[in-house]
Amino acid sequence: NFDLQRGLSKGPDTATFVIVEFADYLCPHCKSAAGPLKTFVSSTPNTKILFKPYPLDGTCNTSPGLQGQGDGIRCRLAFASYCGEKLYKEGFKYHEFIFANQEYFHGLSSNADLDTKICSLDESRCAAMKECMNSEDAMNWVKMSAKEGEDAKISGTPTIFVNGKKLDGGQNFMVLKSLYKEIN
Repeated sequence: NFDLQRGLSKGPDTATFVIVEFADYLCPHCKSAAGPLKTFVSSTPNTKILFKPYPLDGTCNTSPGLQGQGDGIRCRLAFASYCGEKLYKEGFKYHEFIFANQEYFHGLSSNADLDTKICSLDESRCAAMKECMNSEDAMNWVKMSAKEGEDAKISGTPTIFVNGKKLDGGQNFMVLKSLYKEIN
């Protein structure tokens, strides 16, 4: 029972094939999954994807396995995609930018460096993005998404669900295509 209104969404609301992905922006497997998922959704009719951030960072994800540990970088990346969507309806633009620059974000130790890179996407939006990324609203959105993942008992990222059921190997284009043919 996922909240289909919470997350970055692409595809028709009436889709019969709904992919829900829980992922962390610094997870290399999640970056590898982003391309095939994007290709599948854009090339398959009546399909929708809902990306739900699941930062592997205890500062915004209350999952017991994280025990409150983290530096906030993974959370702030999730805040950026949320704010890109909330402010400009371009959450997936920020989502793709973050994955494309994942190597840069690894090893950062300050929000200032992260913000500079995020702002490089569009300098005119910098102040509004930072204000949003510092908001309680952004934090709550990510916490609620992570809580959904925790409730679904995900054990790693990426974790893919199709029509409410976990799909092992769901980041693989051919696995998705096979299931799509079976359902449609």
